[in-house]
Amino acid sequence: MTVMDSHGMTYFVPMEYRERTGPDKKTRKVLMPVVSNFLFLKKVTSASEVNLFLSENNIPAKLLKKSHNEDVCEISAREMREFIYICDPERVNYRLLAADEAAMIPGSLVEVTHGPLKGCRGRLVRKKHLHYLLNIYGTFAIMAKVTKWCCRPLTE
Repeated sequence: MTVMDSHGMTYFVPMEYRERTGPDKKTRKVLMPVVSNFLFLKKVTSASEVNLFLSENNIPAKLLKKSHNEDVCEISAREMREFIYICDPERVNYRLLAADEAAMIPGSLVEVTHGPLKGCRGRLVRKKHLHYLLNIYGTFAIMAKVTKWCCRPLTE
């Protein structure tokens, strides 16, 4: 869900449907955040101004830094558009995982030619007899369910 707040900050929260039992003992699918502590901000100001905004509004959050230096983790605009599209629970079945775990999964580079992920690139991996398109974004990765036959291999 992409939102712009009253301070001009555009942010994105990955959401998914989860089954919850209501007071009437019926299960319903409810839209909830995938990870409760991830918020993606559009870079319109410097990192110091964002930290100042967070501290002034008493928001208990910190910017994610790269491990080898003090630079803030950034995702390119193309990758972010693709990430937002993949994280739409109405279209795609996906799951988030750590980048370290994703780096160990073997797979071949592909481009999706048909379906809701048409044009997306990534590694085609297999897990529990299903095929997924795997993309790594900084410190996390996303696996989106795809059909093997809708992908064409890319040469490196």
